[in-house]
Amino acid sequence: IDEMLLATALPLIFTELTSIVAVFIDGITASRFLGTEVYSGISLLKPYTSMYMILAGFLSTGCSITCSRLVGTGQKEDANGAFNITSLLALLSGIVVILLSIFFPSVIFRICGVSSSKYPNLIPYMRDYMHGLMIGIPATMLVHVMGPLFVMDNGKRLFTVSSLCLCAVDITGDLLNVFVFRGGAFGMGLTTSISHLVQLLILFRHFLRPEHYFRLSPKLMRSFHPYQVFRNGTPSLIKEICTT
Repeated sequence: IDEMLLATALPLIFTELTSIVAVFIDGITASRFLGTEVYSGISLLKPYTSMYMILAGFLSTGCSITCSRLVGTGQKEDANGAFNITSLLALLSGIVVILLSIFFPSVIFRICGVSSSKYPNLIPYMRDYMHGLMIGIPATMLVHVMGPLFVMDNGKRLFTVSSLCLCAVDITGDLLNVFVFRGGAFGMGLTTSISHLVQLLILFRHFLRPEHYFRLSPKLMRSFHPYQVFRNGTPSLIKEICTT
């Protein structure tokens, strides 16, 4: 059990850190090269990123617990059904967050504690960073759902490599944005989105191969109802909401 714990926990802990590091890198680069107001705009959007990461954690926890139980009892088709339907829910949830970001930005800013009347100088930077960041939200949520199953499906090494690629792309992209493209806050957010998309593309091939236990197939969604995923993910959701 101790070998399984270390083999599973370390890659997942490292991956959680990389998702935080991506935004952390944006903040450092912005404060160093783009000025304090751009840095403030990026920093003040932290509640926005926390909101969709809570949802990603809810789906990820529910899916991993459900699949672990199904794999343990030899129910391969149901486990794949849970994986596929949770991946679809993650994708749809990411699209909903994008739509909310487009049509209700002022509400999001108020949730973040920033009023357009009190801080008009920060709103443009927050909006630009959010528009760049929201492009990669579906990819971010999908990666969080796939992560635990990657480890379960003997793909922890590739998952760790994909996380390193995320950091490398984000750092390189931020520096190019500052010194070459001069894209400001929008470029910082877009770079983070691209880094998550790159990570997703690296992982995607694993689940398309028939020799692996988990695989992506729309046909497998018919064999599973998402109730178990919601039930198993609810304790994590309540904990994260209370913490937030």
